[in-house]
Order: sequence, then structure tokens, then C-alpha cells
Amino acid sequence: MSTLPCGRTRDDVLQNLDGPPDAHEIQCPWCHDERARLKDLDSGLATILRTGDEDGGNDDGAIAAVMRAVRENLRPLRSTSAVSALGGEAVKVTSLDLADAVRGAFGESPRIQVNYVDVRPSDGASPHVRWRAECAVSVAPDSDLTEVESTVVAKVSKGVRTVVVAEHLVVDVTLEDVHGETLRHAVRDS
Repeated sequence: MSTLPCGRTRDDVLQNLDGPPDAHEIQCPWCHDERARLKDLDSGLATILRTGDEDGGNDDGAIAAVMRAVRENLRPLRSTSAVSALGGEAVKVTSLDLADAVRGAFGESPRIQVNYVDVRPSDGASPHVRWRAECAVSVAPDSDLTEVESTVVAKVSKGVRTVVVAEHLVVDVTLEDVHGETLRHAVRDS
């Protein structure tokens, strides 16, 4: 996974590419540069497709150029064996499945925004039932640390446990305020 120095990933920036930059992306030099790089890639692909149309529909060249750019910029999706929360049987889950479930648990929270989430197994046995989650969130500057901790742990736990069985879950939380200051704090949910 390509994590930027601020804690967000390239995927986080990519997910917001079609919309306006959020407060973090405006102030963060790494997210700002990554957003510009992705916008350049996007406009470059559009130019390739337009050029193909102007050349009498040379679709093969345009498709090859697009696929080359996609292969260069995609990362493999990590999957692992886990115990399903729904039926208890062993299933394959991807890191994206778990991250989407955690993001979904936060919903439209007005005070907490998830910037980055990564959930990985922490046990050696397969299928996995012990997990570690890394989560970076932005909070309002006047947020209460204890309230944020408990809310983040509860929502990460809820999201993970809708997909897989988690007999033990450790949540590492990075809190970022709107000014980009970072505090590192780890909390546990057993």
C-alpha cells in the first residue's frame, strides 16, 4: 500500500478525485501533490482517448495506452482467509472489503472523518480471528479525546465485525485535527 507521509494513502486521494479537495488535501503538501499527479494522469488518459478518436478511431492504440497506465498505477488487492461474521464458515476477504465496512460504520459522521483505514490479521492461524486495525481520522478541533477514542473504536469494531469474526481486535488510531497536527494513540477492544 502506498501510504503518504501524512498517513493517507494514494487510494484515499483517488476516491476524492472527482470532488473538491477536502480541508486536509488543501493544506497537506503530500496529498496536494498526489492529487495533482492523479489529475495529470486523468487528463493524460483523456488526451490519449481524444487523439485516438481524431485518428479515425484507433481504438487498439488507445486501449493499450490506457491499460498500460492502469497497470502502472494499480496495486494488488490483498486478500486473506477469515471466518465470516454471517455464517461462521471460512471465506476470503480483501483489505478493501474490511476498509469499506469500517468506512460504512462511520456513515455521515459530522465530527469524525475517516482519512485512512487498514485492517490486517494479527494471528498466524488461518482462517484469521485476531485483527489489528490502523485508522487515521480527522476531527473537529474542539473534540473531546476520550469521546473520539471510544467512538472510533466502537465504529471500527462494528465495521470489522459485520464482515468477519474478530475474537480480538486492536485499533491503532491516529487523530488529525483540521490543521494537520498529528497525535498517535493506541487503544484496544478485546
